[in-house]
Formats: sequence, C-alpha cells, structure tokens
Amino acid sequence: MSGAESSDEGSATDILRPKRRFSFAGLGRGSDGQRGFLAEVGIIVLGVLVALSGEQAVQALRWSHLVGQQREVLSDELRGALTEASVRLLQRPCFDRRLQELRVVLERNRLGAPLDLRGKLGAPTYSRTSTGAWATALNSETLDHMPLAERQKWGAAFEGGGELAEVYKAENEVWVELSQIDHAALLQSEDWAALRTAFARAHALNDRAVFLSDWALKNNSKGLSPYPVTLQQIVSLKEATRAFCKPLLAKSSLDTSSK
Repeated sequence: MSGAESSDEGSATDILRPKRRFSFAGLGRGSDGQRGFLAEVGIIVLGVLVALSGEQAVQALRWSHLVGQQREVLSDELRGALTEASVRLLQRPCFDRRLQELRVVLERNRLGAPLDLRGKLGAPTYSRTSTGAWATALNSETLDHMPLAERQKWGAAFEGGGELAEVYKAENEVWVELSQIDHAALLQSEDWAALRTAFARAHALNDRAVFLSDWALKNNSKGLSPYPVTLQQIVSLKEATRAFCKPLLAKSSLDTSSK
C-alpha cells in the first residue's frame, strides 16, 4: 500500500468516525472543575437577575412619581368641581325665593292682575370647572398603576361631576328663557305659555341640582374640600347674580300668596 493510499484511507476513516460530543460532565475531570463552572454560571445568572430587578425598580419609581403627579392634578380638578357644587348650594335661598316669586307672577298673569315687579329677574352664577385632567388620565397609563379601589373612586367622583355639569348647563339655559319676564309688557299669550313650561323645568332642575350638589360634597369628594367661598363673594362677581338674590316682589305679595 502506497503512502497516498494510506493517507486517503485515513481521511475516510476520520470522516466516518463519530465526533466526540461536548459534555458538561467532562469539564474538569474533578469536583473542583465542576464547582468552578457552576460558580461562573451562578455569577452570570445572578448578574442577569440583578439587572432585571434594577430595571424594575427604576420603572417602579418612575410610575410612582407619575401616579403621584396625576393624583395632584386630579385632586385639584375635583376640588374645582366640589367648589362648583358649593357655589350652587350657597345660592339655594336665591333660587327658592325666585321660584316662589315666579309662581306668583305667573298666577297674576293668568288672572289678569298687575305683575308689580320690583326689579330684574337676574341670573344665577355657576363656577365653571374643567374635566380635562380626568379625560387625559383615561387616555394614559397612570390609572393602570393605581390600586383598583382608588381608580373606582376617582371614576365615580368624575362621572358624578359630569352629570352635575349637565344639570347646571340645562338649569342655566332655562333661567335665560325665564329672563323674558324682564320685558313683560312685550310678551304675548304664547310667550306666557312658554314661560310656564320653562318655570316647570326650572323647578324640576332646581330639585335635581340641589340633590346632586349635596351628594357630590358628601359622597364623591374623596376626602377633599371645596375651595372656600361665600354667598357674598358670589353675588359680588356679577350684577345679574346680585339682582337674582334680591326680591323681585314685595314681601307682602309672597306672604299673601302663601296663604
């Protein structure tokens, strides 16, 4: 057999011979080698875990900060809504007296008696508040990082505030309609019929507004308080509100009508 043939046979034998497989068990044929390898693996795993836990801690701190900021914004907005409810309740005596006076005026018109108006009807004041913070929170991820019970309380507070805002809007519109009474001499019979309808709506809305305002302050405040305000401050802001809280009729007229 020549040297070339022997070399070819050797190459063929190498190709057909099974390759030696890598085995962890073969690393360092002693316990020291195995321990060293396992120690290295442990260090790597520990490093990965530390890195992951560190990243999670950073994210937790970040969300804690963002949630805290969100709470501050929502609290400020909710206090504004509570102040709006407080402003409405402070004007309750003005609403009640004006509705009683309007009942007398409408009855005098029906009987063809002189109206004997002593002033302008006036208009109530509503403290307008924004709900932008809650709308923004709904479209962000901050609420997802709040406890479920807290999210539910915020939701209940702002949903109630939304209903209250709709009632205030409707109530304001009906009092604009009723202001036609300031031009009573120009009103026709159909105008008085429309005023009677508006009066009925105003009466119903008054009851609803008082109930919802009181409910918001007692049950949907999340422990917050409205910004301090007094009736004197409210009536000082608008001439129409000063007129609204002044008598429209002589007191004797109301006393006579209530008998």
